[in-house]
Amino acid sequence: MELLTLSDFLPLEEQENSTGKAHREKLRCAGVYMITLSKIKKIPLSYGYIHFPGRMKKYERLNKNEDKLRCFGAGALISRFVTRDEKSICFNRYGKPYAPAGPFFSISHSGDYVVLAVDTDREIGIDIQIMKESRLKAANKVFCTEEMRYLNCEDEIRRFYTLWTLKESVMKYLGTGFALEPQSFSVLPLIEGKTLTKDDFSCDARSEYPEVFSQFTGKIYGKTVYHGDYTLSVVSGEKIPEDFLKVTG
Repeated sequence: MELLTLSDFLPLEEQENSTGKAHREKLRCAGVYMITLSKIKKIPLSYGYIHFPGRMKKYERLNKNEDKLRCFGAGALISRFVTRDEKSICFNRYGKPYAPAGPFFSISHSGDYVVLAVDTDREIGIDIQIMKESRLKAANKVFCTEEMRYLNCEDEIRRFYTLWTLKESVMKYLGTGFALEPQSFSVLPLIEGKTLTKDDFSCDARSEYPEVFSQFTGKIYGKTVYHGDYTLSVVSGEKIPEDFLKVTG
C-alpha cells in the first residue's frame, strides 16, 4: 500500500518529461494507493479541472471542506492510476464506477484518508473506515447471526470494523454495494483465512441478483490491516500477498 506524496500528482506533461515510459506503465500498476487530506490540499485545483472536470462539478457543490478534499482526492487517484480520460469511466446499475478498457479498481475514503485499489486482471474491492464506537449500534442491521457472535467480545470495536470493511469490500467487488442485503452472507471465512464462493451467499441473494452471481464463478479472498485508528480491507479473486497492504512511501 503506497502512501502517496505531492510528486505523484505533478502535471501530466511534467511527469512524462521526467519519467517517460515508466510513468505510463505506472498508470496501470496493480496495488493499493493511499493519500492523506493534508497531501490532497497541496495538489493544485487546476489538476482536477484538467483531468476530471466532471467530478469537479460535484466538488463545487459540496459544502464541507473535508468532503471536498475526499472528492478531489478520489478523482486524483483515479486519474493517476486508472485512466486520464474521465469520460471513459462508466457506472453499473448499482452506481459502481468502472473502466471498460481496464484496469479494475475500487475506491474508498474515511476520515483523513482516500484509498484506491487497482488490479489489471480481475475485480477488486476495498473499504477503509475510521474506528468510532458510535457506529456499533448498526451491527444488528448489517451482520448475520454468526457475525454477531464473533462481535461479542472485549475487542468489539476492532472486530466490528473488520467485519464492516470486509463486508463492504465484498459488495463493492460484486458491484452491488448495499443493494445486496448485507446479512445475506458472512465474511467470517475471510477472517479465518478461507474464501467465499457463490454458495456462501443466501439463495434469496442469488435469485435476486442472477446477473451478478452468474458471472461469479471463482473464489473471493480477503485481507485486513489496521493503520492507527483505521481499518482497511481488500478482497480479490486471487490470494492477496502478505505485503500487499504494507504501508510504504
